[in-house]
Amino acid sequence: MIAGKIFAALTLLILSTSAALVPGANFDRVVIIVLENQDYAEASRDPYLSSLSSNGALLTNYMAIAHPSQPNYLAIVAGTDEGISDDGNYNFGSKTVVDLLEAKGMLRVPKMFLFSFTLVQIYQRVLRTISGISWKSYQENYPSTCYTGTSSRLYYRKHNPFISFTNISGNSTRCAKIVDATELATDIQNNAVPQFVWYTPNINDDGHNTNLATASKWLKGFLTPKLSEPNFITNTVVLITFDESETQSGPNQVYSALVGPVVSVQGSDNTAYTHYSMLATIEENWGLGNLGQNDVDAIVFNNLAKPDVSTTSTIGFATTTTSSFVTTSTDGGVATTTTGLATTTTEPVTTTTGLVTTTTGIFTTTSAPFARRRGLEMRRRIGWRRL
Repeated sequence: MIAGKIFAALTLLILSTSAALVPGANFDRVVIIVLENQDYAEASRDPYLSSLSSNGALLTNYMAIAHPSQPNYLAIVAGTDEGISDDGNYNFGSKTVVDLLEAKGMLRVPKMFLFSFTLVQIYQRVLRTISGISWKSYQENYPSTCYTGTSSRLYYRKHNPFISFTNISGNSTRCAKIVDATELATDIQNNAVPQFVWYTPNINDDGHNTNLATASKWLKGFLTPKLSEPNFITNTVVLITFDESETQSGPNQVYSALVGPVVSVQGSDNTAYTHYSMLATIEENWGLGNLGQNDVDAIVFNNLAKPDVSTTSTIGFATTTTSSFVTTSTDGGVATTTTGLATTTTEPVTTTTGLVTTTTGIFTTTSAPFARRRGLEMRRRIGWRRL
């Protein structure tokens, strides 16, 4: 009975904070969109794709990992292509970025509270309700929760890397976070977009069964309105990339771009990046550690930083006012009069606007802008003084 009450109380506490933002060093949300099978030269000449560099950075030396599609998808989330060279159905036991995301910010109960087997069980049950850094994989035309089939209509498993890992496909809580892409609009409306977003267009929208023009048109219609949607784009970086080049001989160079307000250096970036770079960048941003795979030595994106929103302005003036004063006291019928000067000093009132960081036991969260009036505090300390 008591154990049940403790579990209920802990669960309520955790559920009230588990959706809290986990701030990153350079961004608070990442969105990954993977398109299909285009050579860099062709994609970089597309009018819409080339225009994205004006709002971000075009990565002009970004390489895919392998051919065909599936090894590249696996590489982005697991840091390895798992040694495969085909698009077949696999079930891997490796860890992925999901393991790192969910481990971040996990509740740590002091050992002094784990004094009974029952409380250990409660602790383990409570931990299973926490998600660390929130994540979802949005799949267009996804047929049903935890679907493991090869394809269904315009959905293809080979473009959904998460379902190929048994600690996701065999975990009902985790695989429930692989959802139909229509949920994204609802999440934006409800300000519930997770901090890690994977988005897979269907086999037509991504250009696989169509062409570059179709993929570009889809991306423009999908992404452009979201770039001005605060619930989606605030402190967000969007990676648009292609899984592999169309030409399978020579360098596997693919078009890739970073878009969003956290892209600090716009234009072209000729650094030698790969699909592993996105994973390494996510790990570094949130201090997640690594998966011990190719993410360990991957070059991280070096042009990301949150906008500096702190501003300081003076909204008052330093003034000194001097006035005379007279006090009269009576002692045994004798009146004593004292004359002097009173000086009032007013410090400038400075307002600093920035972000408040609050630690609430489980998560460190960033809340709304704050204003601090330093001048008022100074005036209270100075007060009146006699000359």
